Amino acid sequence: MLPLAAIMAGAFAFTITLWVTRFGVISEAATARLGRLRDGEGAAPEQTKGAGLRKRTSVSFGGINLVSANIAAKWSIQLERAGLTLNAREYFTMRLAVALAL
Repeated sequence: MLPLAAIMAGAFAFTITLWVTRFGVISEAATARLGRLRDGEGAAPEQTKGAGLRKRTSVSFGGINLVSANIAAKWSIQLERAGLTLNAREYFTMRLAVALAL
């Protein structure tokens, strides 16, 4: 009975965390970015690299870089192409949470 209660408490905490962080809510900024990507599909390859779509930042915590700016930029481009509204920091946090949970 105790393991079931622990699983239920974890699921509740996870759900509350998603609700508080507004995970899955499509923002106006994300819609605008996706619109720019959609409009630029027929452009030359030099113009569709995504460098101008997001500010290039690394994922850091307390002044320590956890993920380099190059990797974060690649993640941002891949997330936009997938149609997700996550940024690199949120994606890294989700990966870390899943790794810790497993």
